[in-house]
Amino acid sequence: MSAVPCPKCQVEWFPNQHCNNCGTFIPIPEPPAPPGPAPDPVAKLLKDVGLEEHLPAFQAQEINGEVLPTLSDSDLKELGVELLVHRRRILAALPKPPQPAAAAEAAVLRPRSGSASDDWADDPATNALMSVEGGAAAAIILGFFLPWIGLGFMGDISGWEMLKTGWEAEEVALFVPAASPLTAALVLAVLAMGDRVRLSGIAAGLTPWLMLGYVAFKFSDGGVALDDVFEIIVKGTSYGLWLALAGGGVLLVRSIKELNS
Repeated sequence: MSAVPCPKCQVEWFPNQHCNNCGTFIPIPEPPAPPGPAPDPVAKLLKDVGLEEHLPAFQAQEINGEVLPTLSDSDLKELGVELLVHRRRILAALPKPPQPAAAAEAAVLRPRSGSASDDWADDPATNALMSVEGGAAAAIILGFFLPWIGLGFMGDISGWEMLKTGWEAEEVALFVPAASPLTAALVLAVLAMGDRVRLSGIAAGLTPWLMLGYVAFKFSDGGVALDDVFEIIVKGTSYGLWLALAGGGVLLVRSIKELNS
């Protein structure tokens, strides 16, 4: 028998003898009490949700801790839990089924290829650009810097050049093209934060089409006949504006669909 601390001086000495230090008798320690029965998980769950009255029905069907996580709403109905709110409380408190060891290990220790694409996939900004809405917004921004009007006698004019012209001429109306990339940039920012595009996407989708209307207005305001304006636009509109128009159309449709869902 091993030594134990003396109850008086705490010097270790053998039980059923007097302490060698202070003379106090050291009794034999009592063996630890055997552990009690494990609590019934079914009874504990029903008690936690305040529905102990259903315990007899569970016991009659021999529902135990192994079966408990697999119960469904229809199973609870068969067990006599008639009230929907009671079934919801029980289902919410049910323990999750144990995950297979192989699946759990694969989820935790999933190998990474180490390629740059793996790192990009975890980047919210890259995920935003890779979405349909993000690609459409990027097309609007890119189109702003590419030629909008490609007429030989006027040269290639982009939305950015229109903005510079308006700044130099102090003409507020020519600032309008700036709305196109700014609203598209707002869409990318919203997507990068993990939110769906709705009203901001509709605004960004509309702006390239408003730009087209603005260009038509500037030609007609300069004395060009309306039929000639449309011919100039069809023949002279370059790939930058077409790219922005296509991106705006896609973004507009997707945003309206998202708003109505």
